[in-house]
Amino acid sequence: MPIAMVLPVVCPGILSEKLYSSLPAMTPGQGVLAAIATTMFAQAARVAATGFDKYDNIDPRAQMAKLVSQESGSTHVSRAQAAHLNGFEDLAMFGAAVAVAVASGVNKEVIGKIATLHTIARMGFNFAYIFATTASQSTLRGVFFLLGFLCNLKLLALSK
Repeated sequence: MPIAMVLPVVCPGILSEKLYSSLPAMTPGQGVLAAIATTMFAQAARVAATGFDKYDNIDPRAQMAKLVSQESGSTHVSRAQAAHLNGFEDLAMFGAAVAVAVASGVNKEVIGKIATLHTIARMGFNFAYIFATTASQSTLRGVFFLLGFLCNLKLLALSK
């Protein structure tokens, strides 16, 4: 997917009105909750890939280090862990962008539509990160990352 197709998506007015209006709007709080959920989805995927019966809840970080050191190449476990950590990196910016947008008086429906798009981007990012095995599939992960990042920037740009 070319970047030229991604950029208009976060810019109401450039994006077709029909497509923009079809996005469901969350409340700002639901948007932040959805961002937390997408981050935790990646963790749940890691636990599932590890095996629920083998997951070490007493010392999960040591278990993760051991699993990664035993891997011969990238597996679903390490990719899900990386997606989970990236989710926390994004969550800080998204949460701050939503808070600034709300405090600045940005229309909550606009915030909600951007939050919906951000959620879609983060779920796409997680799936692409966990399951991508080729360079072209990894490019899709980058597109989803960029879309989510642009949502953060759009929220900040709308703030006055």
